[in-house]
Amino acid sequence: MAILPVKFETLPEDIREMLRSDELVEKIELIGEKQSLPPMEQGFLVHICAKLMTGLLSPANFVNTIADELDIPREKASFIAQEVNRDIFSNIKESLKMLHTGALQTIPIKTGPQTPIAIAPIAPILQGSLIQPEVNAGSIFEQKLGGAFRMNTESSNSVGTP
Repeated sequence: MAILPVKFETLPEDIREMLRSDELVEKIELIGEKQSLPPMEQGFLVHICAKLMTGLLSPANFVNTIADELDIPREKASFIAQEVNRDIFSNIKESLKMLHTGALQTIPIKTGPQTPIAIAPIAPILQGSLIQPEVNAGSIFEQKLGGAFRMNTESSNSVGTP
């Protein structure tokens, strides 16, 4: 079953409140500190939780996504998922069930790499994830000057030869 992204306004009230509040970030920080996650990985975990809470991530993929995104063993990811479930998702359990079983009437939206999600406490984290790492673009001069300066990679042993 494909899960369609939904407009924020169509999410159940308790999910919207959780996404708007600082409670989500605070609870993730506590879980992250218990699990010795660096602040950046805590931010990734907030992002993963928000994706699940908005229907962009299936609950079946939650543990694997945590393991992959945080680059941690699956066992540790499973333990983190249990803590998130107990401390965060249990408060909005029924709404999450409705969202992920299709019982909730949702309005599909177009998504893509440039679709910002306007959720107050996690918006910077979500928007930061839209930046793609630059692939090796040559020398530092080429990267900084956008191709205005090109270095000749071929070396010539003799001076003045065509």
